[in-house]
Amino acid sequence: MRANSLPTGGGWAGVVAALAAVYVVWGSTYLAIRIALEGIPPFLMAGVRFLAAGGVLFVFLWLRGAPAPSARQWRSAALVGGLLLLGGNGGVVVAEQWVASGLAALAVATVALWSALFAGLWGQWPRRLEWVGLAVGFGGVALGGETISASEWAALPVILAGVAIVMVGHARAAAAADDGHESVSS
Repeated sequence: MRANSLPTGGGWAGVVAALAAVYVVWGSTYLAIRIALEGIPPFLMAGVRFLAAGGVLFVFLWLRGAPAPSARQWRSAALVGGLLLLGGNGGVVVAEQWVASGLAALAVATVALWSALFAGLWGQWPRRLEWVGLAVGFGGVALGGETISASEWAALPVILAGVAIVMVGHARAAAAADDGHESVSS
């Protein structure tokens, strides 16, 4: 299927299934973080999540016959993972000690808007339909929003700093891919 074509036939079922998985998995992530924080320190919980997810992906790809990452790819993955763990996701996890999970999800949902903005500043503005998708997606997350208390407003900069670090991690991964090395975060 070409990047600019719409799925036909059975393709729509796959798209719907993929979106449903994203809604369930992504939608429950911030609630699960909030619950886990009741008994586990923030960075320990985030680190275990990263190690478990990375281990599952590594074994899955290994079983499919993919070659092990090169030393350069491991270094790139360690940098991106470190930025995401210590800043991006780590910032969100730390902030969720004081911020409702819905607000955390809303703040993280701004990553797509920031990505569109930065892509535009580098000359690749989203097309009209992409802006519609961004508005619908962000609007859907915002509909689940709650009232925001003063302590949550105070913790919001931690989440937004985490979002900024996620953007740096994505930029680093994209730069590694542009250097002719397959990105480990894609």
